[in-house]
Amino acid sequence: MTTLNFPANPTIGQAFTTANKTYTWNGYGWAISSSAPQTISTLNVSTLTISGSSTINGAIILTTGTIFGNIIPLGTPADTSLLNNNPAIVTWTTGTMVTDAIDNLNELLGKLIPPSPPVFPGTSVLSIPVLPSTAMRMTNFAQTNNTTSGSKQLAAGTGLTNYTRSSAYATSNIANVGPGTTGTVSVVVNAASAGSRNIVAGTANTGTYGSLIISNNVDYGTVSNKTTGFWTSFNASAAGTVTQGWNEIYLTDTAGTATNTVGWYYDASTPGTPQITQTSFGPTTVATAYSSSVPHYTSAAQWTAVVTANRLSGDMYPTSDTFFTTTAGGVFAAPASLTYTAAGITTPLARNLYVASGSITLTSTVGINNATAVGTTGPVVSVDNGYAVGSLTLNPGHNVLTINTSDTSKPNENNIVVGTFGSGGTSSAVRVGGLTATATPATGTIAAWTSANSLAVSDATIVAGIIKSDKTNYSTGYLPAGPNLTGQNSIQYITFRITRAATSKFNIALTGKITGCYVAMPGSGIDTTAASTNGWITPTVAYAGAGVPGTAGNGSNGCAVGGIMTTGSSVTQSVTVTFGTESSSNSTNNYIYVRFVLNTGDTITALSFPNPTN
Repeated sequence: MTTLNFPANPTIGQAFTTANKTYTWNGYGWAISSSAPQTISTLNVSTLTISGSSTINGAIILTTGTIFGNIIPLGTPADTSLLNNNPAIVTWTTGTMVTDAIDNLNELLGKLIPPSPPVFPGTSVLSIPVLPSTAMRMTNFAQTNNTTSGSKQLAAGTGLTNYTRSSAYATSNIANVGPGTTGTVSVVVNAASAGSRNIVAGTANTGTYGSLIISNNVDYGTVSNKTTGFWTSFNASAAGTVTQGWNEIYLTDTAGTATNTVGWYYDASTPGTPQITQTSFGPTTVATAYSSSVPHYTSAAQWTAVVTANRLSGDMYPTSDTFFTTTAGGVFAAPASLTYTAAGITTPLARNLYVASGSITLTSTVGINNATAVGTTGPVVSVDNGYAVGSLTLNPGHNVLTINTSDTSKPNENNIVVGTFGSGGTSSAVRVGGLTATATPATGTIAAWTSANSLAVSDATIVAGIIKSDKTNYSTGYLPAGPNLTGQNSIQYITFRITRAATSKFNIALTGKITGCYVAMPGSGIDTTAASTNGWITPTVAYAGAGVPGTAGNGSNGCAVGGIMTTGSSVTQSVTVTFGTESSSNSTNNYIYVRFVLNTGDTITALSFPNPTN
C-alpha cells in the first residue's frame, strides 16, 4: 500500500506533493489542490470512516471538493441476489458505476410512476362561451373602458363578436390541471383580483371563492385512468358580473402561469323592438284583367307601401346594411328590401338612433303575385336593429282580387282543362253566353263570351278562381273596384264549350256543390231524342244502358255511367258522361256544351273535363 507521509506541524498554505498529487494544508487538514477531480485507480484501505475528519498514517484528511459517484463502482454485494436473483435491471455488474446505477433507477421509477397533471393552465384556452356568433357593428360614440391594458375604443362601423348583452359572465374551464398541492389560483378582472384559493394537498379545494370556481378536485388517476394515489388535479373557471363597457379577465396560478386574457364589450343598451307603423299602402300602377265582368289585378300591377320605423340602434347595429326586409303575404309579392343608404340613413349609425324620439319614413314598392286569388292581408315588412326584429303585416284595407289568365289550376273562363279524348279540337274549354235563364235553354242563341262585358241577371261568376252563384257588391270593399251584383238572380247558370270530334264519352270532374248539370251536342241526334229539353241530357241520372239518350231515344235523359253526379252537397267527384251511340263528330263544329245550375251558396272550386273512366 502506498504510504502518504505528510510533513509534521505544517503551516497554512503549505503544499505537499506525492504520487503526482498536490495537497495543501488549510489549517484543518490536507486538501487536494488539483482543480479537476482526482482519480485513484486503487485505494486499499481496510477501514475508511469519514465523519468530519479522518486520519490516515497520522494525517488529517478533509475533502473540500466533491467525490463523484461515477468513479465508484458498485462492487460485489454481500447478498449476491441483488445482482443475480431475477433483477429488474439486468445490465448491472459489479463494475457499474454508482451514478449510472442511480440514473437507471430514475428511469425505472419514471416508468412505474403515472404521469402528473399538466401544470396550470396546461393546454386549456380561456374563453367566454356565451359570446354571440352574430357580429354587430359599433355605433359612433365614446365607449367606456373598464380595463387598464390600453385603449379599447372601436371605430364607428367596426364589426365585433366579443360582446354580451348581460352583465353576468362565465368562463370556460381550465380543466384537469395541477399541481394540486400548492400554489394560489386567482381570477383577475380588469386588473383587480376577483377571487383566489390557496391550493392545499388533497381534494378539499372544490368551492367558490369570490368569482373563482374550483371544481373536480380529484385524484388525477381517476381522470387519466392511471394508478391513483400519486397526484391530484382540479378545474378552475370564473363567473361574476361586470359593468357596461370593455372588460377583460384571466386566471393565474403561482405554481404555474397565467391563462390568456379574454376581452369583451358588455352592451347594456336596451333600444327595444323596432316599431313599424303603416302610413299608406295602395296601388300606384294599375293593370287588370276581367273575369265575369269583375276586374282583377295582374302581376303587372304595382302597389306602394309607406311606413315609419324607430329604434334603429343601441350601442351597436347589424353588420348587414339591409335592415328593412320583407316577405310575401296574401296576394302580394315581397316588397323591395331597403339598405341604410336607400332609406337615406347615414352610416355608421348614431348611438340609440330614434330610440328616445323620432322615426324614419320608409317607402317600398310591392308587386302582385302572378296567381288567381283573393287576399285580405298584405306582405310582412320587418326592421332589424340587432337587438330585436320588429314586424308589421301591411293591411290593404280591401279584398284584393288577382288573376293569372294562364293558370289552369283553378276555374278560368277561358281555360278549363280538357283531356285527350276524341280527336282534333282544342285542349281547353271556354265559357259561352247568350242563353236564357233556364236549366235547359234553346241552344240557337249561344254566343261567345267576353269577360269584361256586363252579366245577365242569371249569369254566375268566376271571381278569384271560384265559380259561384254571386250577388256580391264588388264596388265597395274590393280592389280593383268592380260591379254591384246584388241585383242578380239567386239561381244562376254557367256554360262551357268543349271542341272535340269523335267523342262519345268524357268525364266531368269537379270539387264543390251544385244544383244541377246538363250536357248537349247541338246538331247531333240528341237534339231529337232529347227534344223536350232542347237537346240537354243530364249526368245526375244514370244512362239507360243502350242507344242514344233522351226520352224520345232510349227513354231517359240520363247520361251518367258508373255512378251519377251528386247535387246539393259539397263533394269532389268525377262522373263519366256518355252519348250512347251518338258522337260529337255529328254535332255542329264538333261542339259539346256543359251547363251548371247554381243556387245560393253553390260554388265550384275545381273543374276539368278529363278522359272517361267508365
